[in-house]
Amino acid sequence: MKVKVKEQAIQALLSPSIEALGFECLGVEWSGHRRGGRLRVFIDGPEGVRVEDCERVSREIEPLLDLEDPIAGTYTLEVSSPGIERPLFTPLHFERHRGETVTVTLAHPLRDGRRRLQGIVRAVHGERIQLDCGGESVEVNHEDILRARLVADWQTIFAERSSRGGKSPSTPPAGRRSSKHE
Repeated sequence: MKVKVKEQAIQALLSPSIEALGFECLGVEWSGHRRGGRLRVFIDGPEGVRVEDCERVSREIEPLLDLEDPIAGTYTLEVSSPGIERPLFTPLHFERHRGETVTVTLAHPLRDGRRRLQGIVRAVHGERIQLDCGGESVEVNHEDILRARLVADWQTIFAERSSRGGKSPSTPPAGRRSSKHE
């Protein structure tokens, strides 16, 4: 759980600057490696996120990361929109997507040995997330979740796109800005 604590600390550090720019810091993902790592910061805004928004946020938070230095060594900073298969970081994120399908990776296996679940978010009770996994109700503590993401319904997405005559969705494209940190 050390990684999750580091991610939460970095999110707390960056959130005020990101919010001052009019965006929400949904969460951060850290993946460390021997030769560096990757810090991915997910942002969202009332009208979505464009590449220019990611660049602006990246320029704002880079000096803060350099000053506070929460990560030793080199790493790549990526500022990204959450995309269609958006990550879910908090119980509120699960609540916002009640009725939708998610994949969840747990820190520890359930009694039956499963660590990966896919199911529909049925309810959120404080820190407890209730999923319908193929007709089976499974409840997990939020603190036991390593990663969670929405599952895109590609059939519906493509059907909607076809109904618009093959045109792209009206929402702006997801953006990502990457820069090296030393």
